[in-house]
Amino acid sequence: MNPLMISAFSNGKPSDVRLGGTAYTKLNGGGKCPDFSFYSNDDPDVENRFFPVNGKGDLTAYPTVVIEVGYSESKWDLAEDCARWIVASLARVRLAIGIDIKYSFIKDQNDATVVGSRSLISIFCYTWEIEEITEHDELPTGEQVDVLKRADSVTRGASSRYYFFTRHEGELFRLQAYNRIKAQVRSFVSMCFSW
Repeated sequence: MNPLMISAFSNGKPSDVRLGGTAYTKLNGGGKCPDFSFYSNDDPDVENRFFPVNGKGDLTAYPTVVIEVGYSESKWDLAEDCARWIVASLARVRLAIGIDIKYSFIKDQNDATVVGSRSLISIFCYTWEIEEITEHDELPTGEQVDVLKRADSVTRGASSRYYFFTRHEGELFRLQAYNRIKAQVRSFVSMCFSW
């Protein structure tokens, strides 16, 4: 099995995790700033913590867990952000958590939000992980390298699976991320405190 696949699917647990904040991280096909992140200090060896990006010799350290909060963005954009973290990091980001906050508010005659009028409707939490990594000899017809695409046939709304073709150390890979868990946070919190 390829070292990329072994690394992505290893069951090793980080022994030391630290807060990572919102630093810009280079990814294959671009870069992103998470809303929040955690890094594992399990292996302090620089050679094993920093990885090449885009085959250009640039190095980056990837967070172990990223959190993206969708307060004003669509569920679709939030899903794409979380999936991109997983696949464009070559599965070095082990878990992407998307938090979708929906609220209502009242606008005044000047189209400004009335102070104190916001009301929480719901909070949903989505977890994204790597589902599969496959090695390819050549890029399939119609596909592009370093472009995130839906892995389902649904054309509206957020997908539960996204994939990404990329090159790593001269080899072509297809990485697919999936939405493993969807939970309404308010009901979960109520359930925890109702005992």
